Amino acid sequence: MAADASGEPSTSLVVLHVAEKPSVALAIATALSGGQRFRSVDGALPTHEFTARLPLGNAAPSLRRHRVTSVRGHVFALDFAPGPLDSWDADPEGCFAAPTLKSPCSAGVVGHLSAVARGAAELVLWLDADAEGESIAFEVAHVCEPHLFSSRKSVLRARFSAVSPAALLGALKTLGEPDVRLAAAVDARQELDLRLGVAWTRYLTRRLAGRFGALRGCLVSYGPCQTPALGFVVRRDHERRSFTPHPHWAVEVELAPPEAVGGTDDACGAGGGESDGGAGGASLRPEWSRGRLFDRRIALMLLQRVRAAADDGDGASVLGVGEEREDRRPPSPLNTVALMRLASSRLGLGAYSAMQLAEELYLRGFLSYPRTESSGFPPGFDFLTPLEELAAHPAWSETASRLVELGAGRGPLCAGARGKDAGDHPPITPARAAGPDEVGGGVRWRMYEMVTQTFLAALGCAARVRLTRARFGVAGEEFTSSGLAVEEAGWYEAMPHRRPAEVSLPPLRSGEALRVRVAVLREGETAPPPPLSEAELIGAMEAAGVGTDASIAGHIKAIEARRYVQLVGRGERGGDGGGGDGGDGGCGGGGGRGQGKGGAARRGAGAGG
Repeated sequence: MAADASGEPSTSLVVLHVAEKPSVALAIATALSGGQRFRSVDGALPTHEFTARLPLGNAAPSLRRHRVTSVRGHVFALDFAPGPLDSWDADPEGCFAAPTLKSPCSAGVVGHLSAVARGAAELVLWLDADAEGESIAFEVAHVCEPHLFSSRKSVLRARFSAVSPAALLGALKTLGEPDVRLAAAVDARQELDLRLGVAWTRYLTRRLAGRFGALRGCLVSYGPCQTPALGFVVRRDHERRSFTPHPHWAVEVELAPPEAVGGTDDACGAGGGESDGGAGGASLRPEWSRGRLFDRRIALMLLQRVRAAADDGDGASVLGVGEEREDRRPPSPLNTVALMRLASSRLGLGAYSAMQLAEELYLRGFLSYPRTESSGFPPGFDFLTPLEELAAHPAWSETASRLVELGAGRGPLCAGARGKDAGDHPPITPARAAGPDEVGGGVRWRMYEMVTQTFLAALGCAARVRLTRARFGVAGEEFTSSGLAVEEAGWYEAMPHRRPAEVSLPPLRSGEALRVRVAVLREGETAPPPPLSEAELIGAMEAAGVGTDASIAGHIKAIEARRYVQLVGRGERGGDGGGGDGGDGGCGGGGGRGQGKGGAARRGAGAGG
């Protein structure tokens, strides 16, 4: 590169940076320009230009012109080449051998990339650091490389886990090469999804429409992951429909506390019920050790023995009182699947809505990259920087400051902390400290709060609880009562909603006599399993290897959007879903982005349900 009169390197050659979304491109331009003003041009996609002295990988910093732009997801889409499959009358078996081709998703995006690449010497690919992002990186390179300055062109890959200035500048210093194996894996998955999805969708649509009049004119779609996901819901639905309830009975007693043994109230007759506590204070209501019986005659016989013993003055005796300490380990930090399950159960958010929200907070710089399989921190993870930033913020200062004082800046305080480093991205953590107003309040704040609380809890000490168990005997029947006290709060300080309620038992001594205030027979009935919750469905899909952390939400959205299931219960809905002839977007990652809803999944009345 030639030098100008001042001795500085020439800035005539350009470094082209391409991100996956316009918002990430703007964040990259802001971070790399060092806060200086830069020129932005609106076109098919926004482009930002500036001059800065920056390193590219291991190279020394040099003064160059930088051009930052983006795409909007995939640049190319896979489909069958024009031919016999254009007609629904074609044999579905032809899908497995028919030629395929990739065509631009948008001619405007391809033209934009070609234009901004002209005159650039280096191409830096800032696509999301996952398999789908690697595939898009090669699509971008395919369009841009022919237009790069031929004698000096190079294609580099930036990998980052947060859209923060520190993370982006760090990624610029550690540039590598695109991974052709990851991109090839996505290509293979796309082809399998296309061939399987179209072939089975056409086969099922024809076959079922011919057998069931209600399905005439309906598209019965198939997807390698959406169909197994639907299978979990259908299986639970079958369990519920085929369930036969059975009556059961349990002996329940109410014992007077030790200081009330001398009282005179009597409630052991057949009409006995809830005690008002009497002068002796609250009653003990221990659990029957047998749990329940399905033979009413035997249960009634045992009840009569208990009542007879109470009437004879024998009452209940304390068989023993035991006490133990239990250490409760902190939760693992969140990976994508754990975030979706927790958002469903705690926030009432559907998996798709949860991922949309997490991605929004990532793009705004509040959370780290939300698509990761890792539930454990990698070696060398910087704990101190986020902890110190949280400690300086009034919303988190108390808990974060205490963790810093205890040494959590060097790593989790609980020995043998749970979680697994999958080697992709670190677990989902706060990327910067914020309060409700900064995040935007409402469900955005609740999502950020959930992630931050889990991060702080994962670094905390184990909590210690004292468990007390008292055993009582009445006419040969055993009953138990349990107490709980938190002795060391540990990680409960970061997640107070997870702290268990304390239960106190009165002072009891082995051999002590207690009076039976009430003895009754309670009748109940076995109940069918509840409809499959979305959190359960996510867990079942993960356990069976259906989809990936990046695609599970899309598969659940697909079976809802196609009206195969209905999600009921409280939740929040995002954008409209879609469906089509080509399957569900695949098991390997990616899926579309659309609507989701928290609640329980029920089989719907739509085609194929």
